[in-house]
Amino acid sequence: MELHPHYIWPTETGIIDLPANWRDLAIPTISDITRVWRDAQKKLKNTDQLRTFNERLAREWAIETGVIEDVFHIDKGVTVNLIEQGISAALFDHGSTNRPVEYVIDILRDHVEALDWLFDEFVTQKHPLSIGKIKELHSLLTRNQTQVDAQGAMGPTRVKLLHGAWKSQDNNVLKDGILYCYCPAVRVQDEMERLVDLHLSHAGIDTPPDVEAAWLHHRFTVIHPFQDGNGRVARALATMVLLRAGLFPLVVSRGEPRQRYIDALQSADTGELGPLVRVIAEAQQDRFDRALNISDDLTKPPQSVESAIDALKAKKAASEARVARAHQNVFVLSRDLEKEATDRLHDVRDRLEPISAYVTVSAEHTVHYYRIQVIDAARDFDYYANLTAYRQWVRLVIAGDPQGQLLLSFHARGADFQGVMVCAPIFELVEGAEPVEQRDEPARRTQISVADKPFEFYYTETVDEVRPRFIAWLDEVITLAIVQYQRAF
Repeated sequence: MELHPHYIWPTETGIIDLPANWRDLAIPTISDITRVWRDAQKKLKNTDQLRTFNERLAREWAIETGVIEDVFHIDKGVTVNLIEQGISAALFDHGSTNRPVEYVIDILRDHVEALDWLFDEFVTQKHPLSIGKIKELHSLLTRNQTQVDAQGAMGPTRVKLLHGAWKSQDNNVLKDGILYCYCPAVRVQDEMERLVDLHLSHAGIDTPPDVEAAWLHHRFTVIHPFQDGNGRVARALATMVLLRAGLFPLVVSRGEPRQRYIDALQSADTGELGPLVRVIAEAQQDRFDRALNISDDLTKPPQSVESAIDALKAKKAASEARVARAHQNVFVLSRDLEKEATDRLHDVRDRLEPISAYVTVSAEHTVHYYRIQVIDAARDFDYYANLTAYRQWVRLVIAGDPQGQLLLSFHARGADFQGVMVCAPIFELVEGAEPVEQRDEPARRTQISVADKPFEFYYTETVDEVRPRFIAWLDEVITLAIVQYQRAF
């Protein structure tokens, strides 16, 4: 079979430094997530909730970084139990993994220990990255992995895995007749030294963590310096950058996130680092959303009337102070976005003519409308809608039967409001909505998804920062709502 080489590693230049537009690649919300999460952690310090959250996140990282690299497979149901309850052989069902359970347990524990080591070395002790640290990381991640697949003279075989040592032979990958070529073994030492030097130099130009994590991950991957485990080390190095910035480990979940991650790596191979930056930022947003939920049940049940009163007073005072600080910016920001949404929906209404449509905005006597729809949407999006701290809405209605209704609900997020706001899109088809006087039975409502997630914004942001991404998000929502309405006919 004729082989078609595809060079992942640039043969003429070696690994390439940051692209010229690296400042433009940064996702604005990452800096806001960092600040909000830093404030939240002060409140959560030394709590069981924070400890449990971090332990579960470490186990999720340990599992998914192995699954994505086919070190093992673990069924989704067992994965959930392992994350929630801890790494234990008793949680495995027959056939739930493709490797011996004892082997999988050992690898998972190695992964967890490696993550702990990353935090201790680079966050607690603030050691700089070095060749020796990368080799030590590889040794930790692969400690209980003794063999690796290889291509021998007689075909596929298994060879001994060298822990913490550069590859001695080229480890190019053959797939579908294409030979994907990484850095030759003889160039690895030079390229790895250049990688570390470039990474250290980026601290002097204040590279955003999402951009630096993407760059370090990808450039390490194209070198592919070890026999095996390169993907795990790459994700660990990206995690190191994120942890140093006060963020979360890079977890790439199976399914669609995994495919987008692979596609983003391939885009980076062609010089486009932006998609990988976005994948990393989206993974951070997802873990941040989960982290916000852990503060909702912080207060332990009081043991007496006096302690209950004291706890209530303390929580109310802290909550009022926090709300006062947060609302100074985020509620004003919300009103700006509400006006942006209202203007955009009016424009859509005008462009829909001659189709009858109208726009309404919440008022003092109508702001409580659609409570059930908003709560249901928040449940679907997996967050707590705080309709007490703040609530407004904007609505576009396309008249007819069925009637199409796009509701944009602006409200606070989290039972314990921390300055995070949400715009949740709710699109409904309403059959029998009009004329009311001719209706013999209640209108039938069908809610249809028009977004993967709600739009979030933070008290740390400015209007100029948040407006561009809000407009882009809103246009996608409106487009999908119109498409869904068209399909109803």
